[in-house]
Amino acid sequence: MTRAPTPTTGLPTIRASKEVLGLRELVPFAAAVVAGAPAVMTSHLVVEALDPGSAATFSPVLLSDLLRDELGFEGVIVTDALDMVGAQGSGPGALGVPGAAVRAVAAGADLLCLGPESATDTPTLIQQVVDAITAAVDDGSLATERVLDAARRVEGLRQQWASPHSAQSGLQSPRVDAGRATSLDAARVASLDAARVASLGAARAVHRDLPSLPGARVVHLDTIANPAVGETIWELPAASQPDQRPSVRLSPEDLATARPPAGPSLLVVRGATRDARVWQWIQEALSANGQAWLVELGWPDPQLGTLGRVICTYGASAASTQALATGLADAARSQS
Repeated sequence: MTRAPTPTTGLPTIRASKEVLGLRELVPFAAAVVAGAPAVMTSHLVVEALDPGSAATFSPVLLSDLLRDELGFEGVIVTDALDMVGAQGSGPGALGVPGAAVRAVAAGADLLCLGPESATDTPTLIQQVVDAITAAVDDGSLATERVLDAARRVEGLRQQWASPHSAQSGLQSPRVDAGRATSLDAARVASLDAARVASLGAARAVHRDLPSLPGARVVHLDTIANPAVGETIWELPAASQPDQRPSVRLSPEDLATARPPAGPSLLVVRGATRDARVWQWIQEALSANGQAWLVELGWPDPQLGTLGRVICTYGASAASTQALATGLADAARSQS
């Protein structure tokens, strides 16, 4: 079986329609904007329905027209690593990291992630990127105002998150207390706390009209790991529901003999349609139990739309699962 390319090995393409993009891919970005996220990262992939001729990192249609103008994002746009094949290319006609950097800034990116420096003695790659951007400004292929705009946004981000007295964004993040942050370790702890609160705020903005499921049975379903994500630890936090029963974890092999749960239930999975056995079991479980809900922690497949009772978190991070757990608990309490 031939694997689809990832940005590290090639240039993936999302072939979903504009309608599906609006209901799936764009949801977490819109939620992040509403929550006041200070930065958004681009990906080296083609969104065929919006800009079939350019990777998102190099697309003014996606970065300027969509993210800035339509969604209203005013923060910093940061690229994914530009040393990936999906950005710098490969072979004789490859852009290289410096060329990719110029294209990204021209498209609307503000902060460049270059990838690891191959040289260990001097930071040659950074200098090459600086030289390429300077040359592009000199020959007119990169507007001076675009570079200055990027610099202003990045400086604003630095001031906002590095200074203990700077104004915070719309996210209700804890401020770093100057009296407490007297060491580098204390500053790091304060920054991490602020980042956790910011992540939770963005994740909570995704969820609306969650079901009330007190005493729910939580069933975690393992599937095939996405090669870009790999094997990671994921689960819904324990006791996320009032009177929640102990959770169980089932592998695809277990499902041959496992009976679907009865009563209030949460079927938690990351990639519901990746394994045919898991997908079949989920469909049968939701069909047999009107109190069962699917919780998709991965990227939702359009087929999930046929199920009706689906909660999507658009990620399996601790912030995403904690936000969902909090929302479910609030929904259960409000109905008690």
